[in-house]
Amino acid sequence: MPEQDDRHPVDATRAEMLRVLQAKLAAVKETALTPVRAAGRALDWANTPTIQAPPNANRFKPSFADDAVEALSTPASLASLAATGGSTLLAKAFGAPILRGLQAARAGVDLAQAGQGVQTLARGVEARSPGQMLVGAGQTALGAFGLSRSVPPLRAPVPDPLGPWINPRTLLNDTEAETIRQATLANGGNSTRLAPRATVRGDLGGRPGHAVGIFNEDEMVIPPTRAMTARDLQTFTGVPAVNRLLQSPRTHLGTWHVAAEDATPRYPTGSTVIDVGVAPTDEPLADRLMRRFNQKGRFNTATYTQTNNPAYNAEGPFVFTTPYQTRLRAAGGEPENWREALIAALKTRSGRSQ
Repeated sequence: MPEQDDRHPVDATRAEMLRVLQAKLAAVKETALTPVRAAGRALDWANTPTIQAPPNANRFKPSFADDAVEALSTPASLASLAATGGSTLLAKAFGAPILRGLQAARAGVDLAQAGQGVQTLARGVEARSPGQMLVGAGQTALGAFGLSRSVPPLRAPVPDPLGPWINPRTLLNDTEAETIRQATLANGGNSTRLAPRATVRGDLGGRPGHAVGIFNEDEMVIPPTRAMTARDLQTFTGVPAVNRLLQSPRTHLGTWHVAAEDATPRYPTGSTVIDVGVAPTDEPLADRLMRRFNQKGRFNTATYTQTNNPAYNAEGPFVFTTPYQTRLRAAGGEPENWREALIAALKTRSGRSQ
């Protein structure tokens, strides 16, 4: 017969509730400890030598060289050495988009190296082995040195590739502004590169290139009721975002007078548009930019001819969330993220091997 519970019903209920609560707490504890145990197993694996010192019957304890070989052959040590020497090479090969990820990976490897060193040092102290203690201290020092080099770049803000705001007249002086005004009035538009350090600076007319705007959210539209002035151009170059964009050698200051056949609700007939554009010499690239950023067309600066965008949507979008620097990379035909960078690098390497 089953044993009869002589406890009061209330006490039995409390006991059952306590048992259920304890079971749930045990389950929560087990769940919380699962990643900790997994991390511990990963650390043990990272600290397991891939090269074991050969047995030697003539000595009872492994030598310092044996300790060093085993310590430096662990996955953590090998990864640390590879990360120290390879992160810069990888960044150069695949570009800046993955540099921060490489820095984070290197910091993780350096941390594992330091942790391995502490373990080796503790084992050396326990075994009273000066050689093992020395190896452990060396590993710890290498890991700490690596962390001192990999952690600060992670904590530091990403440098702004566009540079600081500068005086608008440094970009566009009074004479240049008046020249652009007159050229726009005479020709219906103008494209002038203003970047102080650009190889080709000044009017792009007659030079190879396909001018296309990709920064619509920063443009200025002068209403048909008045003409564009040189002051308008200098005011435009003083806008913080515009000012910094125009310092890039890939950009230019663009103007165009809206004719009746080009008019849209955004650009009424007789208005004048001032914007920031790019002028890649590669025609297919200019076509891709024109479609991607919903431009009405692209202008061939060498032949002074306009090519319209058949997919243009007059209702937008005209504001894009793509970061400025990503757009500038796209304008140069460069990879925009680490995936594109990796694919480009593999294609380049494949082409060289053929």
